[in-house]
Amino acid sequence: MLDFRKPVIDDKFIYQTALERSDFQGCDCSFANIYLWRNRYDIKIAFKGDYVFIAYFDDEKPVGYSMPFGGNDTLWAINEILTDAKDRNAEDFEIGLLTEKMVDEIKSLFKDRFVFEETRDEADYIYLQEDLAKLRGKKYHGKRNHISQFLRNYPNCEYVPLSRDNFSDALLVAAKWCNDRKDIDGEEFGSDYPAIEEAFLYFNSLGLFGGVLYADGKAVAMTVASKIRGDICDVHFEKAVIDGGYAVINNELAKSLFDYKYINREEDMGLEGLRKSKLSYKPYTILKKYSAKPVK
Repeated sequence: MLDFRKPVIDDKFIYQTALERSDFQGCDCSFANIYLWRNRYDIKIAFKGDYVFIAYFDDEKPVGYSMPFGGNDTLWAINEILTDAKDRNAEDFEIGLLTEKMVDEIKSLFKDRFVFEETRDEADYIYLQEDLAKLRGKKYHGKRNHISQFLRNYPNCEYVPLSRDNFSDALLVAAKWCNDRKDIDGEEFGSDYPAIEEAFLYFNSLGLFGGVLYADGKAVAMTVASKIRGDICDVHFEKAVIDGGYAVINNELAKSLFDYKYINREEDMGLEGLRKSKLSYKPYTILKKYSAKPVK
C-alpha cells in the first residue's frame, strides 16, 4: 500500500525535482495546484522509489489517481496504483487526467486491461508566451482593440508585479469577484477564494508570481501563476472586476513571462463562456485529457 498523505510545503523540492524529470505539461501536476486544492478535493501524495504518486480521495478511499512521474518504469508504477487500490478495497476508481501520450503508454503495457474515455472539460489550453505577449496578426485584432479601448478609458492604468505591498489589493479584487459571481451563479464560484488566500500566505514558498492591475488608482484585476516545469508555467487565478480588465492583465502577465515559452491557462470546466474565451486566444495546443478505468 502506498503511503498517501496530504502534501506539505516542505514536499515542494523533492516533488519538483521528480516533475522536472518528466515531460508533463498539465496544470494538474503543478505543485502549487496540488497544495492549494488539497483540502477541497482531498488530494494526497506518496513518494516511492523515484516516483511521485497523486490520488484523490473520498471517504478515505481513492476515487482517482494521476499518472505517476519521476521514474522510468511505468509498468511498475501503474502496478503500484492497482495494488494500492486493491489493498484499500477501492473498487470504483480511475486513473485520470491522462494525456494522449500517457494513454498510448498504458495501452502498450496493459493491452486491454483498461477502458479509456476522453474528459473534454478537463483539457488544458496551452499558449505560446510570444503570442499572448505580442498579440500579432489578424487573429488577435479584437484583443488589441479591447486593450486599446481600456487604455483610452484609463490612461493612467498600471500593472504592478505581485509583492507583499499589494497582496491586500489582489485579495480585494478576488473577494469582490467571488462575491459578485456567488450572487449570479451560486456558491461554487466563490469556492476558490480560500485557495487564493492561502496562495498569498505561502506565496514565496510555492514559487508564485503575478500582478495587480490598477485603474484610476484602484485595483481592478489580479493574476497569480507559477512554474509547472521546464519552460511552461500555469496561470492559477485571474480575476477582473472591470470591463477590459481580463484582456489587459492577460497581456501584461504574458509580457512579463520572458523566461517561459508556454503558458498553460488550465481547463474550461465545460463552461460555454469560458471555453469561448479560451478559444478566442488561439491556443498553441489543447492538451486533451482522458480517464482509464480497469476492466471488471
